[in-house]
Amino acid sequence: MPRASVHSRRAFSFLETMVVVVIIGIIAATATPAFSLLRNARRVDSAQEVERTLLLARSLALATGRPTAVEFSANDMRILTINSLGTSPTPVLAPDGSTRGSTRPDQGRRDPWITSLIDGAGDTTTTTTAWFGIDGTPELRDTSGTRIGPWTTDMSIRIDNTFTITVRRITGSVQRQ
Repeated sequence: MPRASVHSRRAFSFLETMVVVVIIGIIAATATPAFSLLRNARRVDSAQEVERTLLLARSLALATGRPTAVEFSANDMRILTINSLGTSPTPVLAPDGSTRGSTRPDQGRRDPWITSLIDGAGDTTTTTTAWFGIDGTPELRDTSGTRIGPWTTDMSIRIDNTFTITVRRITGSVQRQ
């Protein structure tokens, strides 16, 4: 009786390798647009969060009759208020006791989400505080909360080189472009 020959395979054939390469290419081609959509959604989300926080601070100033601000840096923002004349600014607390606006809009990123920041005095900076007076108009204040005067220019906040949020120097209106 003839003995059956046993063939052992030690490698993939060329055809098997090409099939795997084609499958990986198809997966990569379908995943790339999905990642692009996710990145764009993050940009929109960050811009909307900055806009909402500025509008909230302005609304709080009008509703409470106390100067209220949004303090910005390249990586976070928080809402501050002056509770009574002559006191230092303190964070505004949410109903759960956390600081309002204290979390950065896009937690998953390591790089700064604010790519350009021009304050109400017209200076390009990495940190600033946008103060709203009791009538909702923008005010320049020092770090202790003392009023210096009105803004001399509109504030411009550039988010991820995609969106710009502008606070108008005279009215305090907030616009996202």
